[in-house]
Amino acid sequence: MNKKIFDKRLCFEGIKSLKLVGMVFLVLGIIISFLIPFNTDKNLVDKIYTISRYLPHIMAIHTVITPCLTLYMFSFLLKRNASDFYHSIPHKRTCLFLSFFVSVVAWIIIIITAITLSSMLASKIMITGIKIDIGNIVLTTIGLFIASITVAAGICFAETITGNIISNIVVSGYILILPRVIYNFVLYEVCENSYELFIYDKYLLESFINKNLSTRIIVYDYYAYQNPFKYWHNWLYTGVIFLLFLILAIVFFNKRKSEAAGNPSTSRVLQNVYRILFAMIISLIPINQCVNRVSNLPDGKVDIKIVISYYVLVIFGYFIFEILMTKSFKTLVKTIPGLGIVAVLNILMITGIIFAGNKIVDYSPSPKELDRVVFYVDTYDVNNRYKEIEYVTKDEKVMKVFCDALKAEVKYYESGGVPDMGYMYDICFVEKNGVKHFRRVCIDENVINSAISKVDTEEDEMIETSLLEHLVAFYDYKTLSAAAEHLLTSQPALSRSMRKLEEDFGVPLFERSKNRLLLNKNGILAAECARQVLNEQEAMIARVRTLDRSRRTMAGGSVAPGPLMDLSPMLSSEYEDRTVSTELRKKEELIPLLKQGIFQFIILRFCF
Repeated sequence: MNKKIFDKRLCFEGIKSLKLVGMVFLVLGIIISFLIPFNTDKNLVDKIYTISRYLPHIMAIHTVITPCLTLYMFSFLLKRNASDFYHSIPHKRTCLFLSFFVSVVAWIIIIITAITLSSMLASKIMITGIKIDIGNIVLTTIGLFIASITVAAGICFAETITGNIISNIVVSGYILILPRVIYNFVLYEVCENSYELFIYDKYLLESFINKNLSTRIIVYDYYAYQNPFKYWHNWLYTGVIFLLFLILAIVFFNKRKSEAAGNPSTSRVLQNVYRILFAMIISLIPINQCVNRVSNLPDGKVDIKIVISYYVLVIFGYFIFEILMTKSFKTLVKTIPGLGIVAVLNILMITGIIFAGNKIVDYSPSPKELDRVVFYVDTYDVNNRYKEIEYVTKDEKVMKVFCDALKAEVKYYESGGVPDMGYMYDICFVEKNGVKHFRRVCIDENVINSAISKVDTEEDEMIETSLLEHLVAFYDYKTLSAAAEHLLTSQPALSRSMRKLEEDFGVPLFERSKNRLLLNKNGILAAECARQVLNEQEAMIARVRTLDRSRRTMAGGSVAPGPLMDLSPMLSSEYEDRTVSTELRKKEELIPLLKQGIFQFIILRFCF
């Protein structure tokens, strides 16, 4: 048996077998790439090439094209005769899998490259003066490629643990989509059942799950302002998921037996898992009814008839799934215990959502418990692009305003009303132990503007010049004692200055040991910047004083004393409010002084 883990000939055979499917998508993609600029208004003012406008069909790479290529390439796993043949090839299972997987990846690269280049070429030909940002296009296509191979690896994993096309498609959905669907459902319900006070998109887990490019298309509006496919941290996170799927696919491909072809799954246990998951997907409908009724109706009653109707549908779907997978009625009785697991999972999900919602609503902070409050204000920049500005306040009065607003909003909702006090703002209450509570609160715009003005006042406090001088002296003389001696101050006073500087900067500036104080990298940079500020300050004072002196003094120079003897008395009598000052200088000195504004007039032997 060949012990290689990759075989070029097998790979090329795989590429050939995908030729029909690949060429169909390739030609279709190129045609669309030319049709879009052809049908675009040529008189557009904004002639900038964007993927959302000229290349939206490239999103089909990882949502349609990759699944079709992967399912077609590994379809031999679903047929007994084909499965027997490929399992008999004298190559290691890993070699067989990787060679065929690379065939799929090769077609993905070919299609992405061809569609992208043809779109840019067509746009350049048909739209005069269009600007194309090649760097942005390259970054986006890299992100799409990583998303595509992740989808391919997930489908391969599904194919190794299933045996027919229906179960294959279903399990592929479980692996790629279901985790995100369940997660978003739970967060949405918790948000709804806490009167939408809960801001789940500010939490760490939500930010991580949004980095998964392979499923981002499900909830992502591509015409929004940000393109997630061009950021390396999204590539890295999606790449980790790709490696996980690929490793699992290789492991289960090696363990898979040829006899699994044609069966819904490779084992009865997995078949039970698939069926329960399918029932849980349908159960999301009655779960939504239960948690919304319990949390939002004033009397707290649930419409039992509606809930029972939905759960009858769940049971029906549970058995239908088994019939479709096994194509038999004989196993239905054996699947009944699985309904108990579905019931337990439903109870846990309902109680968990209600408990989380109540926990969020019951949170009622006081200013004394808080370290700070962070609030976010939506605005638009000069280019009319959306951005979110973060403000931080530690002012106890301002924090009390936010605490009272949260309590008032909860009171409105619990009384059955809807608050109409202003706009919704995202607020983060940070406790003294560091715990953060994100809430969306309705606050009057004037209150927010007042809070912003107080925050700006806090942030606009200037660092005292004397503190900067102390920092520069410590930087130059290395020790507190030497710096204090230079500054003619005491060492304790200088130590207090150093602590005050750290408070003003908000970061550590020093490395402290038992009997030694040293500047760290922050402190060195601060000292260098402080020196520049002090130099600029001195230069500013000198320039202002020079200007003031020039307004009260008429200064001039001459290369010879004769002209000044007659000119000085004439100027003094003409400008009685100004003092006339003259100097004898060389020509090379007089011209620069006149240009600098130090002299208002000069006398030379000839014109210059």
